[in-house]
Amino acid sequence: MTLANQPTMRAATLGLFAAVFIGAGVPLMMFGRAVMQADLAIALLMALGLAYVRTGTYAHAMNAGRNIFGLALLLTATSWLPGLLHSVDPASSFKAWARSFAFIAGAGVIWALLNDNEKERALSLKAFMTISCATLGAAAISLLIWPGFVNILRGLGDVIPRPELVLKSFGATAMCLVPVLVWGGRRLGGRWIAAGLIATALAVIVIFQTSNRASIAGLMAMILVCALVLGIRDKRTRLPMLIGAPIVVAGMFAWLQIFGPSWLQTKSTYLPTWLVDPHRQMIWQFTFEHAMQAPWFGHGIDTINLLPGADINIRGMGQSYIPSHPHNWTMEILAETGWIGLSVFVATLLILAVRLARATLANQSPAVNLTLLALSTGFWTSALFNFSIWSTWWLLTYFVLFALVAAWREPKT
Repeated sequence: MTLANQPTMRAATLGLFAAVFIGAGVPLMMFGRAVMQADLAIALLMALGLAYVRTGTYAHAMNAGRNIFGLALLLTATSWLPGLLHSVDPASSFKAWARSFAFIAGAGVIWALLNDNEKERALSLKAFMTISCATLGAAAISLLIWPGFVNILRGLGDVIPRPELVLKSFGATAMCLVPVLVWGGRRLGGRWIAAGLIATALAVIVIFQTSNRASIAGLMAMILVCALVLGIRDKRTRLPMLIGAPIVVAGMFAWLQIFGPSWLQTKSTYLPTWLVDPHRQMIWQFTFEHAMQAPWFGHGIDTINLLPGADINIRGMGQSYIPSHPHNWTMEILAETGWIGLSVFVATLLILAVRLARATLANQSPAVNLTLLALSTGFWTSALFNFSIWSTWWLLTYFVLFALVAAWREPKT
């Protein structure tokens, strides 16, 4: 090897390492947010370094955003800015705003790198499949067989094993993994098909064993949307899809009603408590009332828990109105960016959904686009009930998985 070839060889080696870190990142959530975020931070640094070395990567990423969806994202970023000017905590609001769109830019660079290199693209997907099988398997063992196993893996010491609580957040991750696992096994073929199906079954076990109702809602939405698109696309599958999907969803609803937790109800609620717990409904009511105090541009991103009265305990519940966030992205964005910010963002998501659905129906990389549609449907549906939409690990889960799948080119079928 000549000296002239050394930089090329180093870049190729760095590319392989970056591919593995990218693929492994989200499934590593089983070990905790710190592990997942550390992995993806390293992956992003390597990706940025590679993009600097490989001429054209940044241009490729930027060109991908020169469409109506990219314009909608730009309008979203702009519409959220006025709320920063009169935020309760301008520094925190700006930090959350900048971080969110920086993640999108980083995911764009990751997409461009994998999209341009078939070897790294395949290696990243294989790393994702392998680590997903391992972490989902370990989680299932902890939940079904050996509760203390997760304590050992996370280094929790002699803490009483409560895997259903420790792995609650991973249950949300597992829901996002499902469509990518099904698609990834099919994409790689051979033994990977079986690996994808096994990992999918393990993901469902993790979701139900952690009683993650938000993730169950995400799965239900995925099934219905995919059944609708596939039914429209192929007349042969229309009847089975349109009959089977509602039956599966009805079964999930029945599980929620029968096996869901029972609540001591001290307040009147507007939704069944087996579907949404009373505390969450009180949080939404409080959030909406305060959103109407700044209806146009909101109170500032990531500040809802700082508003007056947010830390007051609800009588009869012993919990505050806003423990940290509203557990609903529409309420959170409405209260913090106003009707204008929420409307522009919802329009952006609708543009994305329509583009993915149309591409699937037009046989333009149908498997890839249907997977992205399922991932997006599951993520945004479950986010109606769970974490803050500004959570670093939660946003990274969606953006990295989206980039990982979108990087694949598929021939028309």
